[in-house]
Amino acid sequence: MGLRKYLVKRALQRLCMYSGGQRVNDALWYNVLKDHPADILLHLFPVLTGEMRQLFPLLRGQMQHEERTLNDVLHHTKLLKEGLGELANRLKNSSQHPELAGITAITAWSYLIYEHEKWIRSIGLNITEKDERKKIAFAFLTRKDFLALYGSN
Repeated sequence: MGLRKYLVKRALQRLCMYSGGQRVNDALWYNVLKDHPADILLHLFPVLTGEMRQLFPLLRGQMQHEERTLNDVLHHTKLLKEGLGELANRLKNSSQHPELAGITAITAWSYLIYEHEKWIRSIGLNITEKDERKKIAFAFLTRKDFLALYGSN
């Protein structure tokens, strides 16, 4: 990984920590919601390619010609599934992660869900709401269903 990509990756990970999130791996982090303490809100670290143009305007010129390749997507999907497996382990071992003991739902609310519905469904999340005006969508999975999908590691 080049220095520029490494620095962007580290900046995103620090942003996660400063916003109260818990890093799972290079693809996934989450928050336990204060106003909905039984829910986890999932967040994805973006693939370090074209999406960086939107997040970091200063890098637009440098990254203008980069495109996401199939290998990028496959690698990111593999990392995400590994992260979801790790999160399932944390949920199963909530004595070591007491903030997760009362979790009943795994949720996500993002433009990524809206734009990549088929991909989100392929990792097991159910899309239950869409906001056509904002172009964002909500995905949901119960703790029980999440553990059934990812808890067998």
